[in-house]
Amino acid sequence: MQLWQEWQKLQGNKEWRVLCYVNDNGNFNIDLLYPDQVKNDEDVSDRRSLAAIKYFGNAKVNYSEP
Repeated sequence: MQLWQEWQKLQGNKEWRVLCYVNDNGNFNIDLLYPDQVKNDEDVSDRRSLAAIKYFGNAKVNYSEP
């Protein structure tokens, strides 16, 4: 919530819908997706699967354990 509030304070920042972050061997990357990049009829679980494919290819992801 704090990230969102701080983001809104900065001039020129667009409203984003999806935040993807990956820690790859100590390299931390954040990708933001904006409303025009997201399908309104997509469920959050659909977006999560698409993000996993984007970053990890066909690797199996187990969401059952936090």
